[in-house]
Amino acid sequence: MSPAPLERSQIDGFLVSSAQRHNTRTARRQAVALTIPAGIVLIWATATTLTGSWPVVADGLTAAITMVAGSLVAGSTPQGGGAVAFPVLTKGLDVSVADARTFSLCIQAVGMGSATLTMVALRRRIEWRALTRVIPASMVGFATGLTLEALSPLSDAWVKVGFTGLVAFMAMGMVVGRRLPVRESYISAGLGPIPLVAIGYIGGVAAALVGSGTDVVLYLGMVVAAGLSPRIGVATSVAAMAALSTVGLLTLGLVGGSLFDTSTPSSVGTMWLAAVPVVAIGAPVGAWIAHRIAESTLICIIAAMAAVEAISTFVLVEQLRTNSLLLIAAAVAAMAIIIVGPSASRSARRRLRCRSAGLDRALTRGELTLHGLTS
Repeated sequence: MSPAPLERSQIDGFLVSSAQRHNTRTARRQAVALTIPAGIVLIWATATTLTGSWPVVADGLTAAITMVAGSLVAGSTPQGGGAVAFPVLTKGLDVSVADARTFSLCIQAVGMGSATLTMVALRRRIEWRALTRVIPASMVGFATGLTLEALSPLSDAWVKVGFTGLVAFMAMGMVVGRRLPVRESYISAGLGPIPLVAIGYIGGVAAALVGSGTDVVLYLGMVVAAGLSPRIGVATSVAAMAALSTVGLLTLGLVGGSLFDTSTPSSVGTMWLAAVPVVAIGAPVGAWIAHRIAESTLICIIAAMAAVEAISTFVLVEQLRTNSLLLIAAAVAAMAIIIVGPSASRSARRRLRCRSAGLDRALTRGELTLHGLTS
């Protein structure tokens, strides 16, 4: 005997009840998410009061203002807060490259860590399986980068130009990724263990030099090469950089003692103490913004940042205009990003899509069209 059909009122009642349960769960998650930055700020305020460090906070006000924009960038884009802090500190405030790198890592540990915990509380999708390979490799790369820096340190001009190239590469990657098809499948279906380990290692080396890199390289690999959704790519790259930045804080900030140096307004400890509450709140707000704004708007913001970074580097880094070798290297890198980047990304995307379709050879464009694999 078949069950009696449900009446319209019963169906409506089930739908309303389901919506109410969903809204209740969402509100509960949002409440938990709000406690994360609030808790960090409370701990910071308590520690600052007990140690009488409010004058130090006042000395670091410039860094705190800088990180208003930096924290929003850290939570909403594949670039950490160092994307704003590093150029402002090194080119605008004459802070040494090493101190700017250390500050970027230490502040990202708080800001991107807060954003990651907030995304977890809100159940934003993060590719945890990719992170299990990327994070350990990035830590090895970070140690390698610090060793190379100690053995053969680069001049500040080379590091600044390299950072500009990293930002430009990120912008180009987002533009290219926007024009390629997107899929929602797991990253492991596109990138295997070896590419993920390589991504983590290269990003770790870059982070040891300029305070950022793992997030950028991972995003490019996942979104541009493998075709993962940009929103998932941002969330995963933020989580990866939060983990590596925490290692940077422990290694360079605490063990190195720079977090305890509050002797001047430009000391790492002074800037870090002043900026902690800003990034603890700003990065989760950035993550919230990224989840709601159009992807095209996000790309425009990244492109504008890259343009400002490139112009300011050329104007403010005097060695770029006087050192012909440095200028040639920067020009070659720019041409490689502009010319090679898009074609290489499309080629990588096609290879991965052929592999996922079970094809064992490269296909002609006509065959790709036949299989529905063209971009």
